[in-house]
Amino acid sequence: MAKSNTLLKRTTNALLDLIAEAAPNTALPSESELSRTLGVSRTTVRGALHQLEERAIVARTGNQVTLARRPGEQDHFADAQTVTTQERIEQMLMERMLRGGWAPGHEFSESDLARACGVSTASVREFLISFSRYQLIEKRSRSGWRLLGLDVQFANEVADMRALIELSAIQQIFPAGEPRWVDRIDGFLDRHYDLQTSIDSKYLDFPALDREFHSFLITHMRNRFASKFVDVIAFTFHYHYKWNSDDQKLRVMASLGDHIGILEALRMNNMILAKERLAAHLAASRSSLIQSLKENDVQRAELRLEPSGAAG
Repeated sequence: MAKSNTLLKRTTNALLDLIAEAAPNTALPSESELSRTLGVSRTTVRGALHQLEERAIVARTGNQVTLARRPGEQDHFADAQTVTTQERIEQMLMERMLRGGWAPGHEFSESDLARACGVSTASVREFLISFSRYQLIEKRSRSGWRLLGLDVQFANEVADMRALIELSAIQQIFPAGEPRWVDRIDGFLDRHYDLQTSIDSKYLDFPALDREFHSFLITHMRNRFASKFVDVIAFTFHYHYKWNSDDQKLRVMASLGDHIGILEALRMNNMILAKERLAAHLAASRSSLIQSLKENDVQRAELRLEPSGAAG
């Protein structure tokens, strides 16, 4: 699926959500306003409006667009249509690291990953070659790949860039008090509360929600280069196989609390407090990751020093 088509379908779904509760004959905001609200270009907004016009959901008179009928769930594109091939591959790779026990040194093939994702081997190869620029995976013979380890220096560099991007992005959130924007924040809060209540059984669901939350912040920069950085952030902070799993649930609980605090500050339109809480959250995430990596290095060093005849 072409990336441009995927973005158009995502934007169309988001636009349908925005107008879901509006009454027929209600005038829609201008393309510029919709562009700011949805975080996409005016060209993409125009394409989404054209999609809705073809389905007789909206009607255009000159420059004015009004709601012709209330949309239903059947008007939305299916989830499978709004995920790019590259995103599908990335999600599968991350899931195998998170739940499949893949560790540094694990080798895998392009064909196996392609079968698991239901995509072509060429698509997998394209993704892996692009992802390899982060030096977290390396090419092996033929169509094989190997996972590499994550070191403290790399983690600190990613954390530095993450702070620069996200602290800048949160200052560009606009319009913070707009009702549809508030609905988006409320939706995030509900999902965080739901995960809190079922943390014992669903804490491994947090990385996906966390990625979506931080991606939501980053989109407010409207910067394509910042958006492309999301995958390495997720890989480093949430999916990376070197993290110790013993205290994973505690880390998730702490991060959930941080997210809720940030969202509640945004909900109150207190942008100063939201930025302060985001800065504290990013600092805590960095500290937790670095400490985990250092502990992992110590454990590996102890294993190397252990006498060969020691009891297992």
